[in-house]
Amino acid sequence: MDVDEFFIPSKRYTVVKMLKDILKSKKAQKAASFILYNTWFYDDGTSLPEVATATKCINKSWPRYFTFTQRASDPVEQHKHYKYHKMIVKTKAVIGARYHWPIKVFKSYSKWYRVPPKYGLLHHYRVPAKKDVETTQSFIMSRYFDAIVKHLMKCQK
Repeated sequence: MDVDEFFIPSKRYTVVKMLKDILKSKKAQKAASFILYNTWFYDDGTSLPEVATATKCINKSWPRYFTFTQRASDPVEQHKHYKYHKMIVKTKAVIGARYHWPIKVFKSYSKWYRVPPKYGLLHHYRVPAKKDVETTQSFIMSRYFDAIVKHLMKCQK
């Protein structure tokens, strides 16, 4: 998982509780990994309406500069493209894995279980590049720093 992505449980207090509820399903018990649907949030440079006039950051609130822009209308269709999801892996079940899916699992396990959105989603925060400008970053933390840390520092002032 990248530093700009977060597993967000729905109606659950923690990711651990979410996983315990998911594991009540027999299909989930046999899965080597859990795949969560991706929800995109983009920094469009505009504050969210409820905080647009705030003089300081509101504690424990969503980042004020990210707006929800996209979620697959058909989550199952979304999983035909590996770039659209991330997983939680059962380490005792996976022999080898890549970034987005397990490569080899022990025989008694299926490769993955698609977590229904009612349990949780993956929130993915992005700063889209301008159409005319191609950006290149040599250090992986640069994207995190540009997207998150700079905005948080502005909020602290």
